[in-house]
Amino acid sequence: MQVSVKISVLAISVVIAIIGAPGVAQMVRSAESGTVNLQFDPPTGLENPITVSSGDLVWTSIARPLHVVRLLDEAPERIRPQKGHVVAQGSLLWGLQLNGGLAYCPSIDYDAPVARVQCFRDFNDDSVFDGRYLSRQYGNNSSLLPAFVRALAPSLQMRFEPADPGHTLDVVIRVNFDRWHRNQAQFRIWIEGERLDNRLTCEPINNRPGLCTLRGLTLQITQINNQTSITLIDVQANRIGGIISQWTG
Repeated sequence: MQVSVKISVLAISVVIAIIGAPGVAQMVRSAESGTVNLQFDPPTGLENPITVSSGDLVWTSIARPLHVVRLLDEAPERIRPQKGHVVAQGSLLWGLQLNGGLAYCPSIDYDAPVARVQCFRDFNDDSVFDGRYLSRQYGNNSSLLPAFVRALAPSLQMRFEPADPGHTLDVVIRVNFDRWHRNQAQFRIWIEGERLDNRLTCEPINNRPGLCTLRGLTLQITQINNQTSITLIDVQANRIGGIISQWTG
């Protein structure tokens, strides 16, 4: 079961780029928002039933990118339209799902004066990057949430291979109770201290009063006056969800 957190909808131009196999023209977008697919560990904080009010923490979880590769060749600096720094050989890159394929980005140094990175794409599935984008940090403290990728251009060919990131790219997810809306419990998600824009609704299970599902969790949620009782009923194995990158253009 996959769950997507939709933050924004964007309108973008479509361009034709000659990228990938020689002589093959592909219709690709020069700029677009994408989805960072994450795999979640079991939640912490719901081992016992809890009672919360609006704004209270409900659970935390460790998440990591679902798609990770290792760069086998150094990615040189990009000068135009803005500077994109060198990406070192051996760097781990995480996958950003775009229309028709994955772009791969390095972790973003949010302490840098300009938190901007190069992201790369393999258009012909030969484990060699042949296109590159520019992106930058989404929030003030996030290494894993890019703004949209843009300025697609051909790239020097750089090899990559699938990689196991271990705990290198782990991020902390925090889920707070927000409110009741139309008799449904709603929550807010924080990733690396950055609050995502939209609310998540725990979706009711038919004919099961008080039971609902949210990001692979089955919860029993009851409103009692100004407080809310939450009990964890079940945890789906291999929970996967998507965080959509923010369009800030």
